[in-house]
Amino acid sequence: MASKTPNLDLLKKDPVADGNDTFNIQTMLNENWDKIDAAVGKVREELKEVHVPSATLTEPGIVQLSSATNSSSEALAATPKAVKSAYDAAVAAQSTANQAFQAGNERKAEVVAALVAKGIPATTAESWDTLIAKMAAIIRASGNATGADVLEGRTFSNAIGNNLAGAMLNQGAQNATLTNQGQQYNIGQGYHNGSGKITVSIDNLAAEIIKDGINVGGILGTLKPKLYYEISMGYIGPDSYRDFTIPFVPQVIFAYGDARWNSRDRVYTWYAAFNSRYTGSYESLKNVWTMGDYLSDTGSSGGGGPMIFLRSAIDNISINALKTIPQALQIGSHDRTFNCTVMAYA
Repeated sequence: MASKTPNLDLLKKDPVADGNDTFNIQTMLNENWDKIDAAVGKVREELKEVHVPSATLTEPGIVQLSSATNSSSEALAATPKAVKSAYDAAVAAQSTANQAFQAGNERKAEVVAALVAKGIPATTAESWDTLIAKMAAIIRASGNATGADVLEGRTFSNAIGNNLAGAMLNQGAQNATLTNQGQQYNIGQGYHNGSGKITVSIDNLAAEIIKDGINVGGILGTLKPKLYYEISMGYIGPDSYRDFTIPFVPQVIFAYGDARWNSRDRVYTWYAAFNSRYTGSYESLKNVWTMGDYLSDTGSSGGGGPMIFLRSAIDNISINALKTIPQALQIGSHDRTFNCTVMAYA
């Protein structure tokens, strides 16, 4: 039995019930096609009135596909190609991150070990912020010492490094004895422990060979300078004199000369005087200085009366009456002409 479709009202035949009916082209084909065509035309017209907006984040709509992986658009839809590119980049980034994480853990372990070595408690379970704070609390070295300033075998730190090696030589205790004037001892560069000594030891250095009042190496000299002065006065006639000056204060002074009694004979006459500071004996001088007939403190000749005299040139007092011998003197003859020489000692 024939029936109709619910939407377009198209004629349908039952193959069993209508199998023997004659096929009617008009009803079975043309009318049905006309209905379909009319329906399609109506839908087409209705679709012309339909407007689909672009999709947004909150509303559905039409979107455009894009394979870009560097776009920030929120109106484009990613293609599988773009998704794969992003996936591949993410996998590479994850690998890099894993490596960085591993390296970070290794560096953290090194930092923890360094802190523990300095007596500061630390573990790898602590955050980097905590470890950094502990590192910042460590007192940093300062100063400008170099290896040459620090004893060899020791280490030091300065503003530019830690655990630096010292290079200063250890000289220990250096000792030396100097025995000559002007002798030098070279002190080696390096560290000296303070117990070394430089000793000065000069043989025969004694007070009696050092000038009186002079201190040599802690020894005060007592040696009195022995000065000598000699002057030839030439011939001096009877009852005459000559002035002369000794360039120092003498302790002993001698005057001697030769006088002529006649054209053939010569008599030696001496005169000796002593400063009160002189500590020698008259006889010792006589034994040393006997060059003529007599060594006398009166100026006597070999048999006659006084011939030579010595006196102060200032007040004409005989030096025998003085306790000290003045430097300004007069020498003269009482009664004979003689050739006179004066010697003075201090």
